Amino acid sequence: MTMYDMEIGGESLLGRTGAVVADWTESPPEPVQRWIDVPGRQDGPIDASEAATGAPEYGRRRLDIRLLRIVDGSERAAVTWLTELRRWLHNRSLRFAVGWDPGYTYEGRFAVAENAAYDGVAEARLTVDCGPWKTKGERTYRVEASLGKTVVLRLGAPVVPTVTCDVPCLVNYMGETHAFGPGTSRDPSLVLRGPEAYLTVNATPDHGTAAWSAYEGRSWADYGWARLAYLAGAGGPEMEPRAWGDEPFDGTWADVGGTWLDNAYRVAENPPRRDVFFTYEWKDL
Repeated sequence: MTMYDMEIGGESLLGRTGAVVADWTESPPEPVQRWIDVPGRQDGPIDASEAATGAPEYGRRRLDIRLLRIVDGSERAAVTWLTELRRWLHNRSLRFAVGWDPGYTYEGRFAVAENAAYDGVAEARLTVDCGPWKTKGERTYRVEASLGKTVVLRLGAPVVPTVTCDVPCLVNYMGETHAFGPGTSRDPSLVLRGPEAYLTVNATPDHGTAAWSAYEGRSWADYGWARLAYLAGAGGPEMEPRAWGDEPFDGTWADVGGTWLDNAYRVAENPPRRDVFFTYEWKDL
């Protein structure tokens, strides 16, 4: 797609209508501010813009686009083209992409705000009323989360990610721990906020020690499916059982110290991969 074209509802503007984008302007989303007057407060109203959602709010985005089309014949041909353009776009809500902002998709309601027809030339001015966010589409990120890993996910708008894993895993974000069982699921309380979200992901929660504070605000009912060892895990070395022929059992009993449990396991040299996938739609202003 060239700088002078658009893809609207999956169709090329140039290919369908023969028109090119002559020029365009954009009015970016305005910040939304919410002020609350507090009786007796001496410093004026309180800015509560982010209190409800935990993130900034924005108004609508507006695009103004001027189209030109060379038509054969008389002014009547230009009027016919303008009629077809209005039939296709006027007051229609459609997803679209523009050549001057590659990689992003917008969604908005079109209007043929102005049009003119001359001998051999047709001109139209489109306005598009859009939501504040443009999207790059879905993105999926993989984390090999054995023993616990910290990962940085970059994003624009707040999102609830879809988490996919083959084994139980714990995700800690901003001091709260979220448990996910095998499969694909979402936790509505796990809302990631940009531009960077720092997460600790542990797909071997049976290993290591976790503090009680990591589960603050949770109840036993939240983890009724889990073993106590699962909740106790957070980032220790992954272990595997020892065989009788392994050290220290390959010598005499006198050479073995500690308890039976101390010697039952050893650190795994080649633990299996435990991938956790995070999928979400990447939106930007």
